Amino acid sequence: RALRNKPIETLRCSRCSLELIEIDKEHMPHNLQHLHLDGNNINTDGCRELAKLLQEGNTTLTTLNLNHNNIDDDGVEILVDALRNNTSLKDLYLSNNNAISIEGMKA
Repeated sequence: RALRNKPIETLRCSRCSLELIEIDKEHMPHNLQHLHLDGNNINTDGCRELAKLLQEGNTTLTTLNLNHNNIDDDGVEILVDALRNNTSLKDLYLSNNNAISIEGMKA
């Protein structure tokens, strides 16, 4: 709750050993534009949580960095589905998620 009304535009949680994340849209900063979660252990479950954020109609998020995590093809599919109606996200980084196959890259 403490972050909801703060003018935070960039949130970096890089290399924090995050395995589980829970997105509560009611408590996300209103002005969040850049979310860096690279270098963690985010997997398919984490992608489901991030999809909540990406599907929000009034999201301001333009950059999502998920490099160097444990995302696989299922996680990519979840993110792609969440982005179908998203108009704000411009940059999505998924490099060095070694469980993403050629098929996942095509999604």
